[in-house]
Amino acid sequence: MRKLQAILGLIGAVLLGALATPLWESFEKPVLTFARDAALNLSTLGMQSLVDGIYYDVGRGQYERGAERLVVVVTALYILLILFTMPRLIRRIINSSNVGIPRIPDRREVNLLMSIVFVFCSTVVMFDNVTTIYKIEASVNLERYQSIVAPYIDENQRLVFKSRIAQIRTRVEFVTIIQDMKSIIQKNNLYDPAISIF
Repeated sequence: MRKLQAILGLIGAVLLGALATPLWESFEKPVLTFARDAALNLSTLGMQSLVDGIYYDVGRGQYERGAERLVVVVTALYILLILFTMPRLIRRIINSSNVGIPRIPDRREVNLLMSIVFVFCSTVVMFDNVTTIYKIEASVNLERYQSIVAPYIDENQRLVFKSRIAQIRTRVEFVTIIQDMKSIIQKNNLYDPAISIF
């Protein structure tokens, strides 16, 4: 019986995987791209300087990515620490001082406070993750375009692209570099990954 369940589970997983690819391309990818752009708009508050900051980070290169992910992990651990220590801390403060407190908050008030702190911290981490993930995605796309056009340009042009990428400070500069690489791709009839730019 268990072997039959395992075989049926394996067949089901393969079928779901086969169905997931067309669903991803036709439905989920556009929806997730829209959700990503909406989250990035919220996290940058629509301010061009914050949007440009994302692309400045993209131009910095590979070695900063690990540090950015570390910040996200540390922030997540910070949230967990708050969630586990806040209720005890509030109760300890309430129990240790009877002077100046007209009444002791009940459990619902403490839970409400914890919920507010949790929602706030989770929102900050979510926006930070969306921004970091987009920076990584944009950096990988830049590298992908460089790899595609590399055989079709000379060494000097490769160095110029590398220098321009290292100097990215704004979204406009990022888009201009991508467009320049796309023109080389079109001129040589190469595959264009058609990335989604925020």
